[in-house]
Amino acid sequence: MTSTYVSLRASSEEQLLDAAKTMKQRFKEQPARCEVVPAHFQQEEMAHSAAPLVYDSMNKATPMLGRALAKQMPYTSNNIYEPSGIEVGIHHDRDEPTIVDPYLRGMGYNMMVFGKIGSGKSTTSKKILTQLKKRNPEMNVVLIDPLEGLAGPSKLFDAEQIVVGGETGLNPLEIKETPEEKLSVVGRTTPFSEAMERFISFVETFYDLEGRELEAEKKNVWEKAGRRAYNEKGITKDPGTHGNESPTLRDAIQEIAHIAGVGDNPEIHQMGDLLDADLSETDVPLRTREAAERVLSEDIEAFRTRYRHFTKETGFDLNAHGGSFYLDLQLKEGKGETGLMLGLLLTSVYEMAKESDDPTMILIDEAQYLTKHADNLTFLEQVVRHSRHYDLSLLFSTQSISEFYAKDDEGTSALKSQAEVIFNNSSMMCFHHLDDMTPEFGSEIGLNAEEATFVNSALPGDKDRGYSEMLLAVDEDGTRECYPQRVEMSMDVNPVEFSIVDYEPSDHGNWHDYLERQLGDRFADGQPSSDESESETEEHRSVMAADGGEQQ
Repeated sequence: MTSTYVSLRASSEEQLLDAAKTMKQRFKEQPARCEVVPAHFQQEEMAHSAAPLVYDSMNKATPMLGRALAKQMPYTSNNIYEPSGIEVGIHHDRDEPTIVDPYLRGMGYNMMVFGKIGSGKSTTSKKILTQLKKRNPEMNVVLIDPLEGLAGPSKLFDAEQIVVGGETGLNPLEIKETPEEKLSVVGRTTPFSEAMERFISFVETFYDLEGRELEAEKKNVWEKAGRRAYNEKGITKDPGTHGNESPTLRDAIQEIAHIAGVGDNPEIHQMGDLLDADLSETDVPLRTREAAERVLSEDIEAFRTRYRHFTKETGFDLNAHGGSFYLDLQLKEGKGETGLMLGLLLTSVYEMAKESDDPTMILIDEAQYLTKHADNLTFLEQVVRHSRHYDLSLLFSTQSISEFYAKDDEGTSALKSQAEVIFNNSSMMCFHHLDDMTPEFGSEIGLNAEEATFVNSALPGDKDRGYSEMLLAVDEDGTRECYPQRVEMSMDVNPVEFSIVDYEPSDHGNWHDYLERQLGDRFADGQPSSDESESETEEHRSVMAADGGEQQ
């Protein structure tokens, strides 16, 4: 146990307040990282306790943690250094780089970065991605960005920008052929089962966003329609059929109409732009036909209007343009359907990754849009569970941890079952400042009380300070080892990396002009001129037109 008391003196009240403010800030920063508690209404006891050789009247002792001792003897504080890895940060206690190779872990290749707005979360995500891409130039990179926060990496990787929404096709029934060597690991029936589960997860999320109840009989109708849509394309559980053209949501709606047996019902035929003329079906129970009629008359109008792009084929190919894509969801900022879009984008990339000969990294920025929907968590569980078999890594960047928890009947918070699978298949987790991190939450994911407190009080990113604080949790043979970090990012320490991370098109304009302003002589020779760069960028930026072509 240890006690530390500090007394301040000044010639004026204003100077005293300034000194107190400075002192509190200094104690919070490296290397002290202490919280200062004022002695309100205990001035006399404080004066006794702070005076030399006087009895400790305050009696405010606190445990000295192992980390505090390690500050005096740095060699006792563990660090991790893997020559094949990347620098994640600077060890908080030892002042030396922490080097981690996420691909050496046994729990999968997925990574998670947590932190509230301004905590340094986005900086860490971009730093990890940039270093991994530099280490493996052949790696496919897919940036899924709801709020235009990944513009810098997208320029660096010369990624094809696709503005998602509007008329860009996204197919919830997409399925791709799985290579034989991967089937021997995941199982021959798994790909089709996964495709059906993802489709139903999409339907459930859609109903949730629309505020509609997905009653059991309606869900049964959608399941039947999905299977029949696949069968119409010759796609079954046999993986050899998965190279066939995938059905679309329009095909599934057509199958619902067949189940309903709507015949000449004029109300249903108002959906003529979604349905074909031949709509006869009798070989289903009456209650199923009635449920199918309710789906057609009550639920699918949105797929004729704002969700029309979900009835089309997916409008991009991971194996084109060098495998780098910037999927820009900025048109959907603040809207509930962003979670639906993110889920479908992840579905499309997951299926395409099966066919790729190169590893694939997906960075999902602001992933809270995706994880706050329980049905999306179920889908994420599936993707994460099998990602390593397809050389697929997911890097989630999210503002909160609370959506991964639920309260039981006794009011105790526990990790959701789907979330537990996601955490258990993540090789590395980075925790920046989180208001909602508690010892109770921390214990569910392998953090002790001191580590949870570190996360809760971690310093956010600050350009003047030049760093943010973060707790790194790494899988070590099935257990989590934690390393307190400083993530340094400034023009003085790492100017090139800082410029990439800091770039915002709306603030900084042309990418190459910006780099020249930022880096001066350090800007690499031989870079294309600004005009050439903008011209090339325009060639890679497309919004899919209503007829399936491209608008340049």
